[in-house]
Amino acid sequence: MIINPCELPSKCHLRPAHHQDKWQLQKLIWEFSLTEAWELDLRIIFYRFFLVVLLLRSASILTANFPSHVKIIETIMKILIFYNLFYLFWFVLFLFLGTWINWSNYWVVECQNQIVACALLNCYPSNSELAYLYVKPAWRQQNLATCLIQRIVREAPKPLYLVCKPKLVNFYARQGFVKVIWRDLSPLVKAKFSIFQPHPKLWGFPLLMMEYQKRS
Repeated sequence: MIINPCELPSKCHLRPAHHQDKWQLQKLIWEFSLTEAWELDLRIIFYRFFLVVLLLRSASILTANFPSHVKIIETIMKILIFYNLFYLFWFVLFLFLGTWINWSNYWVVECQNQIVACALLNCYPSNSELAYLYVKPAWRQQNLATCLIQRIVREAPKPLYLVCKPKLVNFYARQGFVKVIWRDLSPLVKAKFSIFQPHPKLWGFPLLMMEYQKRS
């Protein structure tokens, strides 16, 4: 099956993001987060806070029970706490100002001098990733998302993966993506999607991984 060339509405065009798009792009990502990803973001933030509190409590218990190893325990705990706080800092930073850092990885659809849709293409040594595909509500059902996906597919230099909610599986399947099982992924791919690996923090929040398969 050959994918037909994608047609956008009149006065719309698809292009790489420009430096001056950062603010419009960031507002789109905030819309995406508020409508599609807020629960996952909160789960990750609270999970990291929980780990920090747990580590502080564990440090107090261990130092009380093993006074001869206080320095070693404190050093290990400080490293673990710093790592989690550092992770949390960068996660929140990217949540609020991510496009100011990685704007050049985005493709956008501009209509009437306004950015109304976007998609992020991350390229790693082992694979590529499609993320933050979002279309403003007023511009949906007009082929914008399909056009963005087709461009991302053409630009991706490595096997292309994405993570989505179950309700979007059929949409991505029509674009050539198929579901993949976490345990079947290579270690390198798992490392890039570690935030989405099966874990208690994701209980009750189903997510699926998909991989693009080239159509003939």
